[in-house]
Amino acid sequence: MDRVVRRGAARPPARGTAPTFPGVAELEAVDRDVFRGGTRGVPVHLGQIAVQGQLAAGRTVGSGHPLHSVQAQFPRPPREEHSVVYLVDRVRDGATSVTRRVTGVQAGEVVCAMHLSYQRSWRGGHQLRAPRVPPPEALERWRTDPRELGDLLVDLRLAAGPAPAAGPGSAAGPGTAAGGPAGRGARSGGKGPGRPIAWVRLVEGLPDDQRLHAGALTYIAGHAAAALANWPPPAARAPVGGEPSRAAALDHAAWFHRPFRADEWLLLVQDSPSGAGPRTFTRATFFDRDGLLVASTAQELALG
Repeated sequence: MDRVVRRGAARPPARGTAPTFPGVAELEAVDRDVFRGGTRGVPVHLGQIAVQGQLAAGRTVGSGHPLHSVQAQFPRPPREEHSVVYLVDRVRDGATSVTRRVTGVQAGEVVCAMHLSYQRSWRGGHQLRAPRVPPPEALERWRTDPRELGDLLVDLRLAAGPAPAAGPGSAAGPGTAAGGPAGRGARSGGKGPGRPIAWVRLVEGLPDDQRLHAGALTYIAGHAAAALANWPPPAARAPVGGEPSRAAALDHAAWFHRPFRADEWLLLVQDSPSGAGPRTFTRATFFDRDGLLVASTAQELALG
């Protein structure tokens, strides 16, 4: 196994093509429960590793058990020029739940450790109500460094209005990608900074595979959390030395409550309960356009 891991980790990324999500999520089966991540069009980074590890585990689980939760830690930063090999352990295969453990190895070193739970779908339950905000068509796209959103075509539009309501706003047609200044964040109470509330989607269309949509949300959530971690947006801050601050994930957790599409508008409501030194803890909830809570995430970021 060590021979497979070391040989597969020294594969240089292909460049020269615009990155797409299927390219970012590309996996090659090396052996039973062993997969190598593709690197087409984008240097290896933590968002890609989280997605590939998540999808590698999904390759070993039947369609009757959708992904329920994932926890990931990143003990060391990856090297951009090396691919990652994912070793999947089948911890448990039950009638109603399945558990997987994934270790991401790059050049003989562990760069990611993941624990994933799969559950049969259930009906009923309860949820938070989505805040009422303008529909995404009424807002303009946030101009940001594409690297902050993983170099993919992610449309993120900041919204105002924290008042709770039964749904995130009136129904509307498909969104468009437009440029312009961002909106203002909604206040969460007290004297702290406004919490960012934004509509977000992957611009490129995806197949009807819930594993891909869950992976895309993991990718979007990680990069959106990093982009919004130092709220207000970078344009409203005075950067030191002319460079905006960067954020790197130390760990990531996500819970998938209901089916959704990541290539359709989702309302992201994010807050940061705590920040100490370079570390910032962020939480986010994602609602679809009908006001259904589809996913929740939590991350700790190292701001640099």
